[in-house]
Amino acid sequence: MATNYSPKIVTDQLAIVVDVASKKCYSGSGSTVTGFINGNSDSDAKLSFSGNPLHIVNDGSGGELDFSQSTNWATTSFTFSAWGNRDDLNESREGRMCDQLLAGNGHLRMSLFSTSSSLQFRPAGGGSTTLISSSTTISAGRWYNLVVTKEGTTSGGSANYAMYINGVQVATSTSSALVTSDRFTQYKLMRSADDDQSGTSWLGKFGPFHAYTKALSAVEVSQNFNALRGRFGI
Repeated sequence: MATNYSPKIVTDQLAIVVDVASKKCYSGSGSTVTGFINGNSDSDAKLSFSGNPLHIVNDGSGGELDFSQSTNWATTSFTFSAWGNRDDLNESREGRMCDQLLAGNGHLRMSLFSTSSSLQFRPAGGGSTTLISSSTTISAGRWYNLVVTKEGTTSGGSANYAMYINGVQVATSTSSALVTSDRFTQYKLMRSADDDQSGTSWLGKFGPFHAYTKALSAVEVSQNFNALRGRFGI
């Protein structure tokens, strides 16, 4: 099935797209998923696909998608956007949406939690810092679009963050904690590398993931949400 966005999503500086409703991303059979901007592919037999349009179903037992990349998110303004529907809210590791991995075991991780959805950064060999979080309450069994934007292009410089849930801004912050001279080499969807030994991953349904090398405006975040909300009955 072709993917039709109405209104159209923002495409300016769109760097990563994973959307299994598109034939460019998922053929409709098997388990191989391709990011249709950079062309990287991965597969995981623990994942299944359902719905019309399609989305990913993850049973929480370690299923993930892992792609290569080469972006220094510390020196780049960005937007991360993910759609998810959690089966329950009992385990924080089941709420990991994406984890941008830094060589040497650093992480830039976005999570959808019951009352503390967040973007956190952990440098290699260091402790985690929450760059932005929200106290907005979410419910199990419902679709949410979690978006985080960052304005700032200096590693360790002051950067402005904003968080949106279902098109509505729910938090802002300023932080200088994102510091690295290295490019991020991988990105995981539905799991954090910190959780590899636990055998735990996202539990529920997972929709499109988009990453931009710019901070989307509030108007652009709303545009993207409205383009996809009908797919998820919102």
